[in-house]
Amino acid sequence: MRRDRRRAAWVALAFALLVAFLVAGLTRFRMEATSDSIVLENDRDLRFYDETRRVFGSDAELYVAVQQQGDLFSRETLDALAGLTADLAEVDGVDAITSLLSVPLFHSPSVGLLQLARGYRTLSEPDIDLELARREVLGNPLYSGSLIGEDGEVTIVQLRLDDDEELSRLEFRRYDLRQQQRDGALDASGEEELERVEREYRERNTRLGDARREQIAAVREAISRHEGGELQRIELGGVPMIAVDIVRYVERDIALFGVAVVVFVLIALAILLRDLKWTLLVTATCAVTVLSVCGLLGWLDWRTTIVTSNLSSLLFIITMAMSVHLVMRYRELHARTPGADQAALTRAAVRAVWWPTLFTAITTVVGFGSLYVSGIRPVMDFALMMSLGIACAVVFVFGLLPAAGLLWPDGAAPPAEVARLERSSWRGALAALTLRHPVAVTAAAALLLLAGLAGAARLEVENRFMDYFADETPIHRGMVFLDRHLGGTTPLEISIELDDADAWLQRDNLAALRALPPWLAEQPEIGTVTSLDSMVRIVEKILANDPSPLLRQAEVNAMLLRTLRAQVPEETARLALGPYVDDDYSHTRVLARVVESDRELDRSQLLQRIDTYLEDTAFAEVARPTGMFVLYNNMLQSLYASQIQTIAAVFAAIGVTFWILFRSLRVALVALVPNLLPTVVVLGFLGWAGVPLNMMTIMIAAVTLGIAVDDTTHYLHRFRHELRGEIEAGREVDERALAVRCHNSVGRAIVTTTVAITAGFAILTLSNFVPTVQFGLLTGLAMGVALLADLALLPILLAFVRPFGRGATAG
Repeated sequence: MRRDRRRAAWVALAFALLVAFLVAGLTRFRMEATSDSIVLENDRDLRFYDETRRVFGSDAELYVAVQQQGDLFSRETLDALAGLTADLAEVDGVDAITSLLSVPLFHSPSVGLLQLARGYRTLSEPDIDLELARREVLGNPLYSGSLIGEDGEVTIVQLRLDDDEELSRLEFRRYDLRQQQRDGALDASGEEELERVEREYRERNTRLGDARREQIAAVREAISRHEGGELQRIELGGVPMIAVDIVRYVERDIALFGVAVVVFVLIALAILLRDLKWTLLVTATCAVTVLSVCGLLGWLDWRTTIVTSNLSSLLFIITMAMSVHLVMRYRELHARTPGADQAALTRAAVRAVWWPTLFTAITTVVGFGSLYVSGIRPVMDFALMMSLGIACAVVFVFGLLPAAGLLWPDGAAPPAEVARLERSSWRGALAALTLRHPVAVTAAAALLLLAGLAGAARLEVENRFMDYFADETPIHRGMVFLDRHLGGTTPLEISIELDDADAWLQRDNLAALRALPPWLAEQPEIGTVTSLDSMVRIVEKILANDPSPLLRQAEVNAMLLRTLRAQVPEETARLALGPYVDDDYSHTRVLARVVESDRELDRSQLLQRIDTYLEDTAFAEVARPTGMFVLYNNMLQSLYASQIQTIAAVFAAIGVTFWILFRSLRVALVALVPNLLPTVVVLGFLGWAGVPLNMMTIMIAAVTLGIAVDDTTHYLHRFRHELRGEIEAGREVDERALAVRCHNSVGRAIVTTTVAITAGFAILTLSNFVPTVQFGLLTGLAMGVALLADLALLPILLAFVRPFGRGATAG
């Protein structure tokens, strides 16, 4: 015994050193804080989006929406707005600011085209006629509904953040190299270049993410100094803020709820096990495993995203299941032989659960690994990370936990009833009850399955991004505020590129373009729409009031627009023309904002309507929707399309694995049933409850299987063990007695794991990030249904299908 403890001490020391090294990598463990984490990196629309950004500049914009105390067009309010704008301009990384104070005024009083060459007036000038300015701004198609609400009560300060041109270049090159790799045309030097480009892109993207965090924090600090007084309410919106805040929420949830989950699980295990030693050791093993794997990801510079953020929670679940099965078997052996040597008991327990746990790990890895067929990088990363984490969990459970158990001397042996597997208990009663009423239990399972399938048919893709966040969060408040007062939040663009230079100076093209913005504005999901036509209308109005009779009779034509762009100050051209047309007038875009708070918003349907409309225009071959709205919808649709393929791959992979491990097709088919039921029930629950598939719930099928397969594997292995014991003893086999023994042994571990994890993960429902809440609820539901499937349905299948053979009676 002393020698065994010395060995255990050396093993524990080795693990302590390993853990210390791995945990040091936590300082390098990062989440992506850019919009890249919510788009498909190989999306062909992403390439087009990047090309459009190169022409028109970055669309990394923040919207500071301001609701004033009094009249917006009073000098006091404008001065307060100027103070806010000045502070925002001091934020490092703000490339340009557009507000009512900086945009040109053409009719306050009216000016002619020739006067514009000498400059323009703005609301920042102290002698401006504020009443004239009010009428002009509210009637200007470039400003009303975009920079100022149509009621004049809310205005926007628009911040354009600087972009990283080198990052954009690396992104283009990465896209090209990956395309060559997919086509099989990348040689060895190309592979090396791709690896280098990937590394450089990741590093620069991380720096950009860090910069965005600092910029958002600085903007909020500036806002806090001005909110109240004349500027009664200030809300912040924009894609960069959303990307940063999502990561912040997830990081906070991991830190705050991670600790809370460990505490809750610790309490639940203490109640269920009634053994301080094993309660602490199991919880510590789970926590150390999770921290070590996250540290390893840090050393590997393997970034996590929103999709992969549940890694630590799932790894905690799987590690706990492995640990509890080992501990329960140890306690059962200890209760059967109270005076046995502690080392001998440990070795016996490890031998007893090693193979089923290894089988469990293999099937779980196969289940998660099959997510790799999705072809979606965050999902593929999740598959690889989970596979790595499960492998580490096996090492820690069968290395660290037994060594730590040997170093902590046992107390009194568990009660003898723990080892009496034929005893009466509620679990044994459940086994007997299900086998007495197999038809009723099977019918109930079939009804659950049918209800789940019906609900799964009602599943839809998430359409309201704002539903990810609780009502009181800044993201939700900002989106609702911007939607309500300023015509939407999420940018959507229609890009139209013609072959000829000066094409967008031609009257025919401008006339054809004129119909598009009004049609877009008629769509209920779309708020503000601006375009080159908006500027043309302004020029038409300027011409109508021009003091020169010759110009007053002129029409907007190529020569006039070219002269206007050449003569007006550069800042005027940037504000009025830069967002809508490129330098050689061959490429234009129509800018729209989507109302995210619209209850009827259907992203895919809206884009289909736009595509259908464009097909009937003169620009059918050259007009193309783009922007973050398109990219995010592509990711959701890709996830949805891959769901059936992924589920089929998961079941096929797990079925083949069961077949190989148990060397029986019948066993494999029987094993799939209790895994199918919780998966379908969870998907059906999503459908009936109206919970859409989003970036996180889309993987719930694979997650559910990863949870359910553990219990099934252990139950099957224990059943086969008990069956062989009966056959070798020459006794007539009674499946009801076998089920009672399994329920009182491995069933005890299954119940303990389920109750402890469900209790712990209930704390996730307090998160402000709705996908985290959904994950906590769905995990509890999946584990509960998996428990019932294994303890109620599986014994019936084993008793009547008899997948392990021989002609035993059903008892």
